[in-house]
Amino acid sequence: MKILLISLKHKQINNNYYVYPHFISILKSLSGKEYDILSIDENKTEIDFNIKADIVGISVYSATASRAYFLALHYKRLGATVVLGGPHASALPEEGLQFADSIIVGRAEGSWNQFLRDVKSNKIKKKYKSSLHLSDNHFEVDHPEHGDSELTHLYKKDYKILELAISKTWIHSLDKILDEIHQTKLKNLLLLDYDIHFMKKYSQTFFNELKHFKKNWMAQFSVDHIINNDFLHQAAESGCVCCELNITIPSEELHKRDDYLEQSFTAVQKLRDLGIHTIPKITFGYDVDNPTIFDNTLAFMEKTKLSHGHFEIYTPFPGSGLFYNLDRQNRIIDYNWDNYDFKHVVHKPLLMSPEDLQMGYEKVLKTCQPKKSFFSRFF
Repeated sequence: MKILLISLKHKQINNNYYVYPHFISILKSLSGKEYDILSIDENKTEIDFNIKADIVGISVYSATASRAYFLALHYKRLGATVVLGGPHASALPEEGLQFADSIIVGRAEGSWNQFLRDVKSNKIKKKYKSSLHLSDNHFEVDHPEHGDSELTHLYKKDYKILELAISKTWIHSLDKILDEIHQTKLKNLLLLDYDIHFMKKYSQTFFNELKHFKKNWMAQFSVDHIINNDFLHQAAESGCVCCELNITIPSEELHKRDDYLEQSFTAVQKLRDLGIHTIPKITFGYDVDNPTIFDNTLAFMEKTKLSHGHFEIYTPFPGSGLFYNLDRQNRIIDYNWDNYDFKHVVHKPLLMSPEDLQMGYEKVLKTCQPKKSFFSRFF
């Protein structure tokens, strides 16, 4: 049986922030060797509309929904069973079922194999939800490597993706993770986890073991955890060379948050002192933000001597509670899912106009946009 897995390209993606679609590796690992699996990453290659497969799986984000639905109908006409997953399909399954045969709601780890069995027996259901509880931590997945392959030219550097934990209670075996690191010849690791230090004992053991492999790695941290935890020295000793740091920039009137801004300065300096480069991740358009946030952001970048960052527009995703609340307040101004890409204003902010938000975001982006991939800079 042939399976085609598709990851779609959209406007948010560029070489500075993009990494290989992890869901493809997860589904390949779950499916086993009895299936002939072909994957297409549209950021790397064009879609082949003539491929005939028994099953076509497409991961759907809001900004890729219209293209996903177009492809779903196309491959259904070719005779394939089409299944959609990902954040948008999970949030709006009834919308997706207008175009596909089935929807995977949430993580696929606990439902993908049941879906495959149902396809074989011709008894597929409209929706599949994970049967695994978050306390079940026995699931393992082979993590992808991007080296010595045609992917290298796109991603600029060879690296291996790792995911240590799906949640605070669903954590992959440390022995399995360390064995994968031991087996890989690649020098660079990209950890998908956000705030991996919430697992204090786990992360301490991981850092202690990782330093023996002499790898370089990158992950995401928060200001609060850098200020209030002692893990950072261990992270640096284990090979951390770069981190994406989530930072909130206060607007002019919010003097009560000046202490947080000082903490952000301190966090960047602590990282710099340990030789860890910071990529600040800053989101514009929260209800507390006013137009001064953009000049404040540029001032923060100048004071910290950070030349570039990861900047986004606050986006209430379709199907979320936030979206419905704003919609009831008549604050949603754009129902074209293509624009839900973190680059376009789709709601009315409270303290500035949509136009001010869009122009301010573009001003910061123009000033602080890197000219080449983060991976090539720091790996």
